[in-house]
Formats: sequence, structure tokens, C-alpha cells
Amino acid sequence: MKNKFTKLFLLAILLSNTIFSQEIQINKSKEYQTIDGFGGFGAKKVWWDSPPFHDQEYINTAVDVMGCNIIRTQLYFDFEPANDNNDPNVLDESKLRFGTTSDNGKQFSFIKDIAAKGVKIIVSVWTPPSWMKDFSDPKTIPDECYNCWNCPKPWSYPIPENRKMCGGVLRTDMYEEYAEYLVAYIKIVKRQTGVDVYGLSIQNEPLFANPFEAAVLKPEPYAKVLKVVGDRFKKEGLTTKFFGPEHMGEYTWVPGNKEYVNQLFKVTTSGKEYLDMYSVHGYLDGVANDFGSAEGWTNLYNNITVAHGKPLWMTETGNQVPNTFDQGFKFATAMHLALKFGHISGWVFWGLAGNAINGNTLTNTGAAMKLFYKYIKPGYINIEATSTDKDLLITAYKKDNNLVVVIINNGTSSKTAQLNLGSAALPNSFEVYRYSQTQLGVALGTVSNNSFNLPSKTVTTLVYEDKATSNESGIEVSNSQLNIYPTEVYFNEVNIELSGNSKMENVDICSIDGRIARNYTGLNLNKMTINTEGLSKGMYIIKVTTSQGVKSKKINIQ
Repeated sequence: MKNKFTKLFLLAILLSNTIFSQEIQINKSKEYQTIDGFGGFGAKKVWWDSPPFHDQEYINTAVDVMGCNIIRTQLYFDFEPANDNNDPNVLDESKLRFGTTSDNGKQFSFIKDIAAKGVKIIVSVWTPPSWMKDFSDPKTIPDECYNCWNCPKPWSYPIPENRKMCGGVLRTDMYEEYAEYLVAYIKIVKRQTGVDVYGLSIQNEPLFANPFEAAVLKPEPYAKVLKVVGDRFKKEGLTTKFFGPEHMGEYTWVPGNKEYVNQLFKVTTSGKEYLDMYSVHGYLDGVANDFGSAEGWTNLYNNITVAHGKPLWMTETGNQVPNTFDQGFKFATAMHLALKFGHISGWVFWGLAGNAINGNTLTNTGAAMKLFYKYIKPGYINIEATSTDKDLLITAYKKDNNLVVVIINNGTSSKTAQLNLGSAALPNSFEVYRYSQTQLGVALGTVSNNSFNLPSKTVTTLVYEDKATSNESGIEVSNSQLNIYPTEVYFNEVNIELSGNSKMENVDICSIDGRIARNYTGLNLNKMTINTEGLSKGMYIIKVTTSQGVKSKKINIQ
């Protein structure tokens, strides 16, 4: 009996030291949200600093290295310092401020340059101009204001002019003027940069009086203002989408998102038809970062997307982030929770510069988010992915035959995993990328045996890209990187840049059916600009041939 017990005890010890392979079940037929994109706020330098505010290397780091495809910026309140006239249907542009030295005009060069790489531009309003606001309710005025100087503390009436950027509410008699103001901004951005603003938020964090440029827009007036603004945009033929209300990312708090949802979707006179993406912020109070929870995101998803059919976005988080591995790991986990349980379509970090990008190098947080940003591209669909191991946090995404799986090992021990796609065919190999204490978003190479090592406290991204169905196809040029931009062509110019040790020999512009529309041969170049003038609007494929291979990319001539 003693001998039998000893054998069982030794067997238990041996089994406890064995690392079993965890099976990850992926169901490609169970689809959730389609990804719109990931991104962040701002240029390399703040607008009140000295120019230049960005450089091409910063843009390349944000877009090509990190994978940003959404950039959020701010519509500054001094765009219209005084009412242009008393008619909201007649605009006097001479009264507007959008020159190169204005707070908005300083941004135009950055907007143009980063949009040229196919990035969506979204804009949030922190506050309407002070002349549109009412300050009679002290509950709408914060005790202090971070962005003005010599402000009385505590404040008292009359409020100094430099204090009026903080707090107050949009006057009911100014709704039409506010619509005119927003229309003017969108049109001027287009005229100055050639960029169509993708999305607009009519009021950032509208529920309470923030101690910076801010205004209060409670649920009922928010819904009414959105209706007025949306009607005006429709009348003007503008296609800009609306996202909001950009309140904190929690549904059960009162007051909070529940009241905004009720006003937007249950009141027949509201602007519900104009809200394209319901967006929240990842903070507890507008300042302290909130990394979210499965329960919190599930509540938002069920009460907004499921109940009212509106996709969820998270449009700001990441205030004052220290450059540590732990912070990066927390934000990767936060993205997992939002994507897995909130089924968000868009995720937008706060200030890229200093938080995700330091100089022109990714921080720990930037490197961690890269494991989502760079490989889960717009148009990918979130699909079901599960494991019996509670330490493995998994999401998966598909587009055509392409497959991306992001696995966070939140446990304290290393694990090995295999993928099971059920009846679907398993790709024959995956490219593997890793975020860990020593590997900040680096490529680990190709795995072809369906056995993936997952060290503790790591983020691992598995990527299979079917070259036959990808927008970018062909043989990757050895030790070189090919960059073709913009992919959305507005100004008849497409730039082609090849870094590394090979040169472009031939470049073809082909229609989707394969016919060659333009051909350039005998080039021997690293860089060139193609003029697309004379080509019909629509989709084309640019094929670049070098001595080491061919690479293709789709462009859309507008």
C-alpha cells in the first residue's frame, strides 16, 4: 500500500511540472463587429509650442511602425472669436480665424500630411466660443481652470473673459449658430488640406464641468443640438460622421450614458439618426485612467449596440502614462476587454506624443498597443475565440482568408497553445509578434507547427496574411520597406518610396480587371511621384517591380 502511494505521489509531481498545450478554439462563422480602426490624438508638439509641430519621421512612426489609422484632433474655440453676423445661414468668413498662426490653422499641415497616408481624421469640440455660452448656472462652472492664468479662486461673477473657455452651457438660441460654426470648420479644413473630416464630436465629455476648455451639454440638450447640427450637415451635403457623447465608459452610473441613450434613441425629436458611432472615454472621472471590465463593456454593448444598433467606439484614454512595461500591459489588457466584451469598432488613445511615442520611438505602451494596431486592420471582423484556460485572454479577427489572433497570457507561468479552427482550414504558418519585458513588439519569426509558446505576462499576436486576397501582395523586398501613399488620392499625386538595398525597376498602374493604365520602366529609383491626372475615378492597383520581388497596393482615385 505504501509503495502504491509513493508511485502516485511521484506521478503527481511529474505531472505538476509538465506544461500541457492549451487548445484555443476559433469559430470563423461566429462574427461580431467590423473594425473601423485604431489611433490617437495629436501631432508631435502641442500647438502652443513653437513650429514645426510634426515631422515625417513622427508620422511614419505613428502610421507605419505603430499602425495608427485614426487621428483625433481638437476644434479650438477661437475659430470664431465673435459672431460673424446675426444670420446663421449667411457666413462671413472674414470674421473667422484659420490662418497658419491660429490654433486651428497650425494643425492643417499635420492633418494634410498624415491623412495622405490613408489615416481617418476625427475632430472633437472641447467648447463652443464663449459668446455662444451661458454661465448663469454655477454648477456648470469648474472651481479652477487649468488653461487660463490669474483666474480668481474661487471664481465669482462677473467671470473674466479668459476664464470663459472653462464651463458654461451652449445657449438654446445659439444652436443654429453652432451648426453654422461646425459646417464652416469642416468646409475650411477640406479647402485648406483637401481632407474630408471622417468624424465629428459636437461636445467632448459633456456631462460635467471640466477644469479645462469645456462646456456642459446634458443629455436632453445634447440630443437636440445633434438634431440641429445633423440637419444642417445634411442640407450642406456634408458626409462627416458623428460620434459621441464621449462621456465616461460606464453604463450603470447615474447620471451617465443611460440618460444620453434614453434621450438619443427613445425621444422621437432627437438627432438619433445622425449619431453614427456611440463613443465613450476610458476614464473614471475625465482624468484617472479606467482600464475597463468585462461587465462594464458588456453593459455598454447590450444597451447600445444590441438594443439600438449603434457601433461602440472608445475615443480617449491614456492620460499621463508612465513609460513602463506594466502600463503597456495594462493598456493591452484594456484593449482586449473593450474588443472582446464591448465589441468596439474603434479605439483612440489620448496624446500619442509622450505617451505612446517618445520623440520618434514607441514607448512601452505604444509597443503594446502595436500588437493590436498594426495587424488588425480596418475591415477585419472580430470572430469567436475561446480557451478553457482563464489566464489566456484571446481575441481573433478575419478578413477574406487573412487571420489574426491576439493572445495575452495574464498568468504567472509559461504556456503552450495550439489553434483549433473546427471545420475551417488552419493556415500552414503564422508570423509571430511579441510584447514582453524584453521584446517590445518585435517579430519572432514564422511558426508552422501550430505550437505557440506564451511566456507569462506577455502579449502575442499571430498573423496569417493570404497574399492572394490582401490589399498588399507579392514578395517582400529583402531588407527594404515599400511605402505607397496616399491610398485615397485627392490631388493627382501618389508617392512611392523604397528604403533599403534595392531599387524600383518598373511601376505599373493597373485597373482592377488587370489592364495597365500607366507604365513606367527602366527606373532604377528609390523614390518617385506618379501623376494620376487623366485617370478615371475608382480603384487601381500599383505594382512595383524590383530585382528582388514584386509588391502591390490598392489606391482609390477620388
